[in-house]
Amino acid sequence: MKWGLIQKSPTFLAVGFHSFFHPYSEYSIGLPYGAISFGQDNRLNLFAGKFIPLDEKHESSPLLLAASLQARAGPHTRVMCELWHWQVTEREHHYDYQTYSSYYTEKKRSVIPMIVGVRFFGKQLAAELGLMYSLTGEWEGPIGFPLVNFVYNFGD
Repeated sequence: MKWGLIQKSPTFLAVGFHSFFHPYSEYSIGLPYGAISFGQDNRLNLFAGKFIPLDEKHESSPLLLAASLQARAGPHTRVMCELWHWQVTEREHHYDYQTYSSYYTEKKRSVIPMIVGVRFFGKQLAAELGLMYSLTGEWEGPIGFPLVNFVYNFGD
C-alpha cells in the first residue's frame, strides 16, 4: 500500500507499508516506509523504512535504506535497479569448558541485496517482477531470488 502525499512532477513523496511473507516459514515482516522520487521518465528513488516482525517470536529489525534508478521502457513500463542496505546482529553462543559457563557474542554485519527487474504501472496499480541478488553473500545461486511486488497507490 502506498499513499502519495506530494505528486507534482518531477518530485513525488509517499509513505506506505510493504509486507513480506515466506511461503515455507512462519516468519513474516512488515515494512512501514517513506519514499521520495525525482524525475519523470527516468527516476531516482530514495527510500527509508523499518522492518517490523509480524509475529511475537522475532525482535524488531533495523532501519532499511534503499536507492533505485528507473528508466522508462514504454508508456507503462520501466526497467529498474534497486540497492537495499540494512544491518543485522548475529548472536553466537560460546561455551567455556574450564568454567562450565556459556556466553554470547554479538557481531553486526551489512546485508546488501540488489534487485533488477521491470515495473509495469497504471494510474494507481503497479506490479514489479525482478530478481534479487546478494552483494554480501547471503544467497547463492546462478539466477537470484525471484521477487514479485504489487503496489496500490491510494493518492490522487
